[in-house]
Amino acid sequence: MCPRFTRTVALAVFVLATALAPTTGYSQVSGDGPSGTRSDSTPTRGAGPSATIDMGGHHSETTTSTPTDKPVTPAPPRPPVIPGPPPTAQGPSLPVRPNLFMDMGRCGHDAWPAEATAGLTDHGFSCAAAPGQPPPSGGRSNYTSTRVDTRWVADRLARYAHDTQPMPEFGIRVNPNPGVVAVPSWFWIDRATYANAPIVSTVHQDIPWDESWDSYSTHAEPAPCPDDPTQNCPHEVTETINEHHHHVDTVDVVVTFTPAVYRWSFGDLPNSVRRYPAETGLGHPYTTPTAPSPVSWSYQFDSRDHSNGFTIGLTATWSVSFHSQGISDVPDGTFDAAGSLDDRSEQYATGHVVRQVQAPRIAAPLSMGAVP
Repeated sequence: MCPRFTRTVALAVFVLATALAPTTGYSQVSGDGPSGTRSDSTPTRGAGPSATIDMGGHHSETTTSTPTDKPVTPAPPRPPVIPGPPPTAQGPSLPVRPNLFMDMGRCGHDAWPAEATAGLTDHGFSCAAAPGQPPPSGGRSNYTSTRVDTRWVADRLARYAHDTQPMPEFGIRVNPNPGVVAVPSWFWIDRATYANAPIVSTVHQDIPWDESWDSYSTHAEPAPCPDDPTQNCPHEVTETINEHHHHVDTVDVVVTFTPAVYRWSFGDLPNSVRRYPAETGLGHPYTTPTAPSPVSWSYQFDSRDHSNGFTIGLTATWSVSFHSQGISDVPDGTFDAAGSLDDRSEQYATGHVVRQVQAPRIAAPLSMGAVP
């Protein structure tokens, strides 16, 4: 037989044996990528750890043992799910602005808006579970309660109103407009947009909750006597009675924003900044040339290098206080608290054109002499 033919037959037998052998080790699994149009090949083993997660948030893992050339590392367990208060605690309905209901719906009925934390959500708020506050059991058996800490809720509602209360849009006015170099410009806030009055935000929240416990009732019932079954004797019988009571705690919060300081910047120089107390910081609307506004600025050069004029900036700052009350048919649920929160500041801006006025130069008329 020809040696070349022998080698060809041996090679074909080897290839056929390899194709029929059972598959072990790694195999290639392809699937759609994130966009649904790309397929990637990912090496996987024929058997290994598997994990299941149900919609309730529970997590379980099972591991099957398969002889492999490399150890299989199980997937790390998920963090435990920490339950919030029971579903009976409703999310707050704040009349601070219309879309707060949408914000609360994002948190769900078992959570409340926590302090503003940038980056955690689209609105800058995180959702935190309200801590429970069951009243004393008083020795009651199998006592359970769905009550939450109403003082905690009142504090979160006050902070939420502090951060989300819409503030007025200031209308900045100036006279003369355009301004004139070396002529004082008088500034004020249009009283139709804000008149320096405190801003008050009120919140009312009902918080339903339930409590239950077991009580026991003992009474005598006739039963056959132990020594004479033909006769009835009194026997003590104890019954377990489940007591269930529904309650509603109410929380009222009033947050007050009081004008504190107005900081004006006039845009021509880095140090052209003035601070005014609340009494004068809004300026006085123009009435007559003899009644200047306390907020004024005299420019030494024009605004030709600024396309929209000098940038007039105003930072308004309010001091913030709160008063919260809680009412409950359970004695320890009633409270009355007051305090202060961080100041709230808003920034406003507009442009102010300033021009240079120069006296026109008019040549003297020429005197014509008599023609000889």
